[in-house]
Amino acid sequence: QLLSGGVSQDFLEVVRYAAKKVKEVRIVTNAYLIPEDIEEAKKFFAQFPKNIVWLVSVDRWHERQMERRTGKSLKKIVYVMEELAKNGMIKTAYNVRVENRHEGRDTLEHFGLTKKLQRDRENIFINGLIGQGNAINNIHASPLRVDDIERHAVIPEKLFPFITPDGDIVTSDHIAYMSPEQRSSYKGGGYSQLVLG
Repeated sequence: QLLSGGVSQDFLEVVRYAAKKVKEVRIVTNAYLIPEDIEEAKKFFAQFPKNIVWLVSVDRWHERQMERRTGKSLKKIVYVMEELAKNGMIKTAYNVRVENRHEGRDTLEHFGLTKKLQRDRENIFINGLIGQGNAINNIHASPLRVDDIERHAVIPEKLFPFITPDGDIVTSDHIAYMSPEQRSSYKGGGYSQLVLG
């Protein structure tokens, strides 16, 4: 469990191995383990190879969840990450989760990401909030659709593998975040077809 004792050595091993094999590794994270203090954050990120892109979901809902579960400020963590990114210490990207498209600019402004959008547009993704994982009971979240899973799983000439909490390597970030019960009920061609052996 990453939450209980920091970043596990197994996880670091997998990331370091992947970083040697590919140009870029993206770690999709809720940022719970990333320190708010900039000096502590430097130590945290120093554990990882330089070709990592840290992809964080940012929205008011995740902000409230982080505050409630960890006592940390997502806004402050995003600020620290961007300070380190400006100095070339890390690479960042953000999934900006919104309840409607008009909310995107307000969310970017709230998290201090407006300038990043202007200089680094390819690493800001504005998406609707999807009802899975911690957001499964959010009344504003859209239900997960099978066609969305399949679209994420089939990207011509590219493969984006994801590691589930159980250690399976899958071809869709949606599959990676599903509970075992949700995965077993997936009918779009079979969950096993999305697992890489």
